[in-house]
Amino acid sequence: MNERIAIRILVVWLTLTMLTPLLGCRVGVFAGGGSGGVGGGVGVEQDVLPSPGRSEAEAGRLLIEKGEYEVAAASLERTHAENPKDWRAQYYLGLAYIGLDRRDEGFELVKTIVIPFAYYMKREIVCTAEYVEEKDMPGPEAIKAMLDYLAVSEQRQRVRDRPLRGNPDLEYKCPPFLYPAF
Repeated sequence: MNERIAIRILVVWLTLTMLTPLLGCRVGVFAGGGSGGVGGGVGVEQDVLPSPGRSEAEAGRLLIEKGEYEVAAASLERTHAENPKDWRAQYYLGLAYIGLDRRDEGFELVKTIVIPFAYYMKREIVCTAEYVEEKDMPGPEAIKAMLDYLAVSEQRQRVRDRPLRGNPDLEYKCPPFLYPAF
């Protein structure tokens, strides 16, 4: 009886190890025997590629951080034209325009982003853009401030997405150094 189960597990394992390289998967098999019975398990893992739009937007962000605003703007314009609802591509395109001294276009793109189900994060991003625009920071300094605050805002949004404790009706206010336009 135990030999039959072991043979079946071996057949499953061999089948999966032969087929999974064709599918781009990895396989793990466990078989164990005890005094009272036999146990076994098979697990399959498949690699998941990131969304192409997200990859293009992140590539644009890296180009912006390196100071290659023209290349980033060209890439992000194409990405934004293909998917106008991708808020990251629009945001990074705005930053690239700010780096190219097209400040009005850049701040307009940043201020008009639409982030689904993340009103507070959008509000923080818009408040940051208004603050940077009001202070008239130079391009690289403005971009660094906005990228740094985007990272903070994303962390806050991850915390907001968790179940709330306490009173959820508390009013949200922008951080004290930002001056909201509403």
